[in-house]
Amino acid sequence: MIDKNIQRERVKFWRKNIHDGTNCIKRYKEINGWVKRRNVTTMLDYGCGKGLQYKEKFDKLIGVPREDIDLYDIGSVSHGKLPMAIYEGIIAIDVFNYISEQFLEHDMIELFRRGGSLFVTIPLDSKDPHSITNRPISWWDDVFMSFPNYAEVTYYSRKKTTKRIFDDGARIG
Repeated sequence: MIDKNIQRERVKFWRKNIHDGTNCIKRYKEINGWVKRRNVTTMLDYGCGKGLQYKEKFDKLIGVPREDIDLYDIGSVSHGKLPMAIYEGIIAIDVFNYISEQFLEHDMIELFRRGGSLFVTIPLDSKDPHSITNRPISWWDDVFMSFPNYAEVTYYSRKKTTKRIFDDGARIG
């Protein structure tokens, strides 16, 4: 269980430092491919920032109607409550590196409870001063193998991109 005072401080911090959400637009082709491969028709954008990507018609680019996409970001006033719904797909674009190891397991359990397939990107050499969980690929692989959900994960740095697929607690690609 997470201490409520610590959680309040976490929310307060992200309200001051929230991103706009548009960094995921550059990944629309990859997300669209995942949507088609996994037949995703309902989706949660976990870590959506301010949600400005949807003003840019991001939903049309990825192939999921806007009314079938829920938004969540701990720092957002308008999207700050995690929906209790179950989804066929969840995207988390450049989110997990901003979650401290103290909260990572809790947040991922909450996320995986919401169902389906995941599409995740994790920067490995972020220069953002708020990026706090900068770990090697092997560490992140262990995290994803500890959950049974299907996940397509892209690790990237300025020099290299590595893609992994996990399912039922194992790396399959």
